[in-house]
Amino acid sequence: DVTEEKAELLKEELRLQDSYLNQLSSAADAQERLLQKIQQRLEKSQDTEDLEKQITQSITDRGIGLDKISKLGKEYNLNLKSNSELAQMELSTLQDQEASIEDRL
Repeated sequence: DVTEEKAELLKEELRLQDSYLNQLSSAADAQERLLQKIQQRLEKSQDTEDLEKQITQSITDRGIGLDKISKLGKEYNLNLKSNSELAQMELSTLQDQEASIEDRL
């Protein structure tokens, strides 16, 4: 009788331990899934951060490009103005020469 009771108690203890191990295993699996989700979110967050950096860099690069275009445009306008002034001076000189020639004739 005592041996049977001990055997029953041991069986019950083993069943409880098995149940406890199953619960621990389930909890460990749940934690693993949670960690995987966190890892994925971190990766997405990193991807988003990298993308934001690329966009910011692209905007900065384009801004620098626009500044260069603006400077070139200003230089071009200055050159046009300078060329126009030179052409005006040459025209004036030619007109003076023409007037001088007409006076001689």
